[in-house]
Amino acid sequence: MKTHLSGFARLFGIAALAVAMIAALACSTADEEEEPAAPQPAAAAAPAATAAAPAPAPAAAPAAPAAPAPAATVVVAAEPKATEVKVAHEFTEGKRGGDMRIATGVWFDRWDMTTRSHWSSTQGLNRMYSGVLQFSPRDGLTVTPDLAHSWEFNDDFSNVTLQFNEGVTWHDGEPFTVDDVVYTINRWIDPPEGIPQPRVAGLLLVNEMEKVDDLTMTITMTNPTSRILAALADSWHIMLPEHVLTPAGGNLSAPEQVIGTGPFMMDSYEVGNNVITTAYPDYFVDAPDGQPYPLLDKITGIAFANNELAAAAFTTKQIDHYITFTPASAYPIEADFPG
Repeated sequence: MKTHLSGFARLFGIAALAVAMIAALACSTADEEEEPAAPQPAAAAAPAATAAAPAPAPAAAPAAPAAPAPAATVVVAAEPKATEVKVAHEFTEGKRGGDMRIATGVWFDRWDMTTRSHWSSTQGLNRMYSGVLQFSPRDGLTVTPDLAHSWEFNDDFSNVTLQFNEGVTWHDGEPFTVDDVVYTINRWIDPPEGIPQPRVAGLLLVNEMEKVDDLTMTITMTNPTSRILAALADSWHIMLPEHVLTPAGGNLSAPEQVIGTGPFMMDSYEVGNNVITTAYPDYFVDAPDGQPYPLLDKITGIAFANNELAAAAFTTKQIDHYITFTPASAYPIEADFPG
């Protein structure tokens, strides 16, 4: 703004000087013409008056600096404390212990979750298993390690080499190896007779598998693609124990066969009602305290025939967690527990 004002002052000075010069010329002309006509000087006085009129203008012009004032009105318009977001819970470092009761929807009718496509199967059984990879629980999109800790594609993305974690064991104590991965993926692609595999699509990208050693394998795809990672991270594509299923002809039909490498292991169950799982003490992922996850001691999955019953159980503190509330069942809870 200072630049603008000084420019204006310069222009005004030039204008004032011009007016003064005109006035001077007018006066000298009047003097040179002749004094006989005494009335003439009076007429000449008029230009002088006009010259004087612009003079006040400068005083008004400086008022222009007031223009910046709007900026001063700093639109601190209402320091919106409005966004006072209520934090329902502040996360602190986890501690060990405790039980959790979750609603799992309707009761699943098969112990082999790979043969079902309804989410209640994963809610009831998934915590006992692991996948080759997994999607990040933080965003649900980023592929992160699970049984495999790293992977590397060749130059044209026609194959990928996977490296698996050491020391992983099944819940019955048997060691996990690449053989289990090869067996499970083949079971998905070419299932035993009578065993449906409704969510196999992504694994159809697999053309060939080669075991390099017990903890390393290479997968060659039907065509160059990186999409195989998403298939290996799909929560339905759990790895199964070859040593348990091969003797059973590939059938997983009894709860005693639910043996995985996940953070929780089968403890007990009541058909049609619940599945109780306890922490697997030798889970292969360590928590910040240096001991294996999980931090919880137990998770009980409880089946509910519908959302309304689950919502009622939640409001009466019979369960701790439920993820499939409908708007109709969620609104009353939100009203009772604001924030």
